[in-house]
Amino acid sequence: FKAANPGSAAMGEDHGLRPEGFDLPNSPVRAAAFDLDGRVVVQRTSAGTQGVVAARSAGRLWCASLVCASATARAVAAAALGDPTYVATGWLIDRPGRPDRDGTDDRLTATFIDEIRRGAKSSAEEVSAAVAATDEAALTLALGGEHVDPADIEFAVDVDRFDFAMEVTPDGLGLR
Repeated sequence: FKAANPGSAAMGEDHGLRPEGFDLPNSPVRAAAFDLDGRVVVQRTSAGTQGVVAARSAGRLWCASLVCASATARAVAAAALGDPTYVATGWLIDRPGRPDRDGTDDRLTATFIDEIRRGAKSSAEEVSAAVAATDEAALTLALGGEHVDPADIEFAVDVDRFDFAMEVTPDGLGLR
Protein backbone atom coordinates (compact mmCIF):
# COMPACT_ATOMS: atom_id res chain seq x y z
CA PHE A 1 0.00 0.00 0.00
CA LYS A 2 2.77 2.41 0.90
CA ALA A 3 4.59 1.79 -2.40
CA ALA A 4 1.41 2.40 -4.38
CA ASN A 5 0.46 5.48 -2.32
CA PRO A 6 3.53 7.69 -1.76
CA GLY A 7 3.32 9.78 1.40
CA SER A 8 1.05 7.32 3.16
CA ALA A 9 1.90 5.89 6.57
CA ALA A 10 1.51 2.33 7.81
CA MET A 11 0.50 1.75 11.42
CA GLY A 12 -0.29 -1.46 13.21
CA GLU A 13 0.76 -4.74 14.68
CA ASP A 14 0.91 -8.45 14.02
CA HIS A 15 0.20 -10.28 17.28
CA GLY A 16 1.16 -7.10 19.12
CA LEU A 17 4.46 -6.52 17.32
CA ARG A 18 5.12 -3.71 14.83
CA PRO A 19 5.64 -5.31 11.40
CA GLU A 20 8.84 -4.58 9.52
CA GLY A 21 8.49 -1.51 7.31
CA PHE A 22 5.62 0.00 9.30
CA ASP A 23 6.03 3.64 10.32
CA LEU A 24 4.24 3.15 13.62
CA PRO A 25 3.30 0.35 15.97
CA ASN A 26 -0.32 0.18 17.13
CA SER A 27 0.37 2.89 19.69
CA PRO A 28 -2.06 5.77 20.24
CA VAL A 29 0.63 7.79 22.01
CA ARG A 30 3.06 7.40 19.12
CA ALA A 31 0.33 8.16 16.57
CA ALA A 32 -0.56 11.36 18.43
CA ALA A 33 3.09 12.47 18.27
CA PHE A 34 3.64 11.45 14.61
CA ASP A 35 3.08 13.99 11.80
CA LEU A 36 0.02 12.55 10.05
CA ASP A 37 -1.26 15.85 8.70
CA GLY A 38 -2.58 15.32 5.17
CA ARG A 39 -1.40 11.71 5.03
CA VAL A 40 -3.39 8.59 4.35
CA VAL A 41 -2.82 6.12 7.18
CA VAL A 42 -3.31 2.43 6.53
CA GLN A 43 -3.77 0.35 9.63
CA ARG A 44 -3.35 -3.39 10.08
CA THR A 45 -3.99 -5.10 13.39
CA SER A 46 -4.49 -8.68 14.48
CA ALA A 47 -7.89 -7.97 15.98
CA GLY A 48 -9.66 -4.66 15.34
CA THR A 49 -8.99 -4.14 11.65
CA GLN A 50 -9.56 -7.85 11.01
CA GLY A 51 -12.99 -7.46 12.63
CA VAL A 52 -13.81 -4.50 10.41
CA VAL A 53 -12.91 -6.46 7.29
CA ALA A 54 -14.93 -9.47 8.47
CA ALA A 55 -17.99 -7.29 9.24
CA ARG A 56 -17.83 -5.12 6.11
CA SER A 57 -21.21 -6.39 4.91
CA ALA A 58 -22.95 -4.87 7.96
CA GLY A 59 -25.56 -2.24 7.14
CA ARG A 60 -23.58 0.33 9.16
CA LEU A 61 -20.35 -0.22 11.00
CA TRP A 62 -18.46 1.79 13.62
CA CYS A 63 -15.05 1.24 15.17
CA ALA A 64 -15.34 1.91 18.86
CA SER A 65 -13.16 2.47 21.88
CA LEU A 66 -13.32 4.19 25.23
CA VAL A 67 -11.72 7.35 23.84
CA CYS A 68 -14.80 7.97 21.66
CA ALA A 69 -17.41 5.99 23.62
CA SER A 70 -20.14 8.60 24.03
CA ALA A 71 -19.88 9.86 20.46
CA THR A 72 -20.11 6.28 19.21
CA ALA A 73 -23.13 5.56 21.43
CA ARG A 74 -24.86 8.70 20.12
CA ALA A 75 -24.10 7.81 16.49
CA VAL A 76 -25.40 4.25 16.87
CA ALA A 77 -28.54 5.47 18.65
CA ALA A 78 -29.13 8.18 16.03
CA ALA A 79 -28.88 5.60 13.24
CA ALA A 80 -32.09 4.06 14.65
CA LEU A 81 -31.20 0.60 13.39
CA GLY A 82 -32.38 -1.24 16.48
CA ASP A 83 -30.17 -3.09 18.90
CA PRO A 84 -26.60 -3.21 17.61
CA THR A 85 -24.30 -6.18 17.44
CA TYR A 86 -20.94 -5.70 19.15
CA VAL A 87 -17.97 -7.61 17.81
CA ALA A 88 -15.34 -8.24 20.48
CA THR A 89 -12.28 -8.49 18.26
CA GLY A 90 -9.86 -8.94 21.16
CA TRP A 91 -11.23 -12.35 22.06
CA LEU A 92 -8.18 -14.34 20.96
CA ILE A 93 -8.31 -18.03 21.78
CA ASP A 94 -6.19 -19.27 18.88
CA ARG A 95 -2.76 -17.82 19.62
CA PRO A 96 -0.12 -20.52 20.15
CA GLY A 97 2.26 -19.78 22.99
CA ARG A 98 0.08 -17.02 24.39
CA PRO A 99 -2.61 -17.30 27.05
CA ASP A 100 -6.19 -17.49 25.91
CA ARG A 101 -7.71 -14.04 25.85
CA ASP A 102 -11.28 -13.70 26.97
CA GLY A 103 -11.77 -10.23 25.49
CA THR A 104 -12.51 -8.68 28.88
CA ASP A 105 -11.33 -5.25 27.74
CA ASP A 106 -13.52 -5.37 24.62
CA ARG A 107 -16.53 -6.70 26.52
CA LEU A 108 -16.21 -3.98 29.17
CA THR A 109 -15.96 -1.33 26.46
CA ALA A 110 -18.94 -2.66 24.50
CA THR A 111 -21.06 -2.88 27.64
CA PHE A 112 -20.14 0.69 28.58
CA ILE A 113 -21.00 2.04 25.10
CA ASP A 114 -24.29 0.16 25.08
CA GLU A 115 -25.19 1.52 28.53
CA ILE A 116 -24.62 5.05 27.21
CA ARG A 117 -26.66 4.27 24.07
CA ARG A 118 -29.57 3.04 26.21
CA GLY A 119 -29.30 5.92 28.70
CA ALA A 120 -28.43 3.52 31.53
CA LYS A 121 -26.26 4.50 34.45
CA SER A 122 -22.58 3.99 33.68
CA SER A 123 -19.33 5.10 35.26
CA ALA A 124 -16.44 6.30 33.10
CA GLU A 125 -14.08 6.05 36.06
CA GLU A 126 -15.06 2.45 36.81
CA VAL A 127 -14.77 1.19 33.23
CA SER A 128 -11.50 3.04 32.74
CA ALA A 129 -9.99 1.44 35.84
CA ALA A 130 -11.38 -1.99 34.97
CA VAL A 131 -9.98 -1.98 31.43
CA ALA A 132 -6.60 -0.68 32.62
CA ALA A 133 -6.45 -3.57 35.09
CA THR A 134 -7.09 -6.34 32.52
CA ASP A 135 -4.56 -8.98 31.59
CA GLU A 136 -4.72 -7.63 28.04
CA ALA A 137 -3.45 -4.23 29.23
CA ALA A 138 -0.57 -5.86 31.11
CA LEU A 139 0.30 -8.12 28.16
CA THR A 140 0.25 -5.12 25.82
CA LEU A 141 2.67 -3.13 27.95
CA ALA A 142 4.95 -6.17 28.28
CA LEU A 143 5.59 -6.11 24.52
CA GLY A 144 8.26 -3.48 25.07
CA GLY A 145 9.24 -0.06 23.83
CA GLU A 146 9.62 -0.94 20.16
CA HIS A 147 5.96 -1.96 20.02
CA VAL A 148 4.12 0.13 22.62
CA ASP A 149 4.54 3.35 24.54
CA PRO A 150 4.39 3.04 28.34
CA ALA A 151 1.49 5.54 28.34
CA ASP A 152 -0.63 3.68 25.72
CA ILE A 153 -3.02 2.11 28.23
CA GLU A 154 -3.52 5.39 30.07
CA PHE A 155 -4.32 7.03 26.71
CA ALA A 156 -6.62 4.18 25.62
CA VAL A 157 -8.74 4.30 28.80
CA ASP A 158 -9.20 8.09 28.73
CA VAL A 159 -12.98 7.91 28.28
CA ASP A 160 -14.37 10.45 25.78
CA ARG A 161 -11.02 12.02 24.99
CA PHE A 162 -12.50 12.61 21.52
CA ASP A 163 -16.00 13.68 20.52
CA PHE A 164 -16.36 11.83 17.23
CA ALA A 165 -17.58 8.44 16.10
CA MET A 166 -15.59 6.39 13.59
CA GLU A 167 -18.06 5.07 11.06
CA VAL A 168 -16.50 2.74 8.51
CA THR A 169 -17.18 3.58 4.88
CA PRO A 170 -15.81 1.94 1.73
CA ASP A 171 -13.95 4.00 -0.84
CA GLY A 172 -11.42 3.52 -3.62
CA LEU A 173 -8.62 2.79 -1.16
CA GLY A 174 -10.52 0.26 0.93
CA LEU A 175 -12.43 0.63 4.18
CA ARG A 176 -12.04 4.05 5.77
